[in-house]
Amino acid sequence: MESTIIFSIKRQNSSILIYGTILFSGMLILVLLPDPFNILGVDLTDEGAPIYKPLFFTYVILFSAAFVVIPVIRSSLKIYTSFETMAIKKKWLYYFIGSLGSFSIFYFIFIGNFMNYFSFDTTVFRLIINIYSISVVLWVLLMYYGIGFKLKQ
Repeated sequence: MESTIIFSIKRQNSSILIYGTILFSGMLILVLLPDPFNILGVDLTDEGAPIYKPLFFTYVILFSAAFVVIPVIRSSLKIYTSFETMAIKKKWLYYFIGSLGSFSIFYFIFIGNFMNYFSFDTTVFRLIINIYSISVVLWVLLMYYGIGFKLKQ
């Protein structure tokens, strides 16, 4: 099954163009706006860890949810319901679980970077994230097992 069966090439290209335009515009606005209240952008700690300021953190979370996570969930469910055999549905479910698991790693990293804004000691949290990040192997294997092999009916 190809992506053009579910979503036309024109629709795919327009989605990519809209995504890129919004991403570029949002980042440009965050960079060019004055920051009298110290809530925009990213700083660094003395150890070199990023500090996401509140507005930047909100932008990153909302943008990634609206233009990455929600469309992946929506399109995955749409594709899942279009399959007729249980074997293919099971493989697609593995892919779906793997993609959601990989998204969780990024959200934990974003939260850790935002915690630095409040001067929390994030050493333990970052250690937990690093250990949890090993699970990316599991998520990638699930995704590969799901759609890495050629889908057959």
